[in-house]
Amino acid sequence: MRRRLWVMVVLGLLAAALFVGMRQVDHVRTAHMRKPRVPEIRIGRDTPTRAAGASVERDYATVHCVGPEGASGTVWAREAGGEARTAASDDGQYNLALAPGTWSLSWQHDERWTNLGTLDLDAGDVAECQLKTRWALAGKVVNLLDEPLAGVEVWGCGDTVETDERGEFTLNPRKGECLVRARVRDGALSRHSEGAYFSVFDPVESVKLTLDDSPVAGIGVLIAQVDEGIRVDGVRPESPAEEAGLENGDMIVAIDGHDTEGWSSYEAMDEITGDEGTVVKLEIRREGRTLDVTVRRERFEADD
Repeated sequence: MRRRLWVMVVLGLLAAALFVGMRQVDHVRTAHMRKPRVPEIRIGRDTPTRAAGASVERDYATVHCVGPEGASGTVWAREAGGEARTAASDDGQYNLALAPGTWSLSWQHDERWTNLGTLDLDAGDVAECQLKTRWALAGKVVNLLDEPLAGVEVWGCGDTVETDERGEFTLNPRKGECLVRARVRDGALSRHSEGAYFSVFDPVESVKLTLDDSPVAGIGVLIAQVDEGIRVDGVRPESPAEEAGLENGDMIVAIDGHDTEGWSSYEAMDEITGDEGTVVKLEIRREGRTLDVTVRRERFEADD
């Protein structure tokens, strides 16, 4: 009886030991099968997004202008549809921090205003300008053969001058941004050069304007650029334009099949003029009607 009881006790202990061992093996297997836990990272408003010591790019643009030493004034910057920003100075140093965008700048000094032009700024841009009470732009006007043209009218930025015998000129811009052009009269026609850009934010020491002074013929009209397009503002008596029936107020909507929408009067005149004896085809809008007119080009004397 005692021997049977002892055997039962030993068998019970072995069974218990076997059960515990199996639980440990199962725990180890389960631990090996689990995926490692990835810690959750939360980034708050105060969490730095750059490593310590790294350079931080500016999210604004800087405008720095230098005026006459000791002169006081204010530089104004206005964004389309936004508020104005100003920088006042008593020593001629002006600094503005502006958000990216398109800004129109002006300079208030000596009880007058000077338009400085328009800037398209991106973050990190630095724009610099030299403010003067009197700017000067030197230049020269030449023809297609690079020969100097004397007596040519040059205008832009509120000033008009004529070239000297060497074709040279000095313009005194009254504002900080504009196109400078040269013009010469060829008989009754006015010929224009391509424009040279002047800006206090991108200054140049001198400009060279090329003007086509070769003989040209027209049709005898004065034209103007208006909101509606290219308008006939004058018809020369006994000219091809009058003979073709053109009238004051006619809108030129196409020239030789090219739509004139968005054209300047200079572009339109370049298309209307040409070699003597050739023709130009105009599409005219008059009082709601559309007319097709063909006009022959001829040369005119300035006093005709």
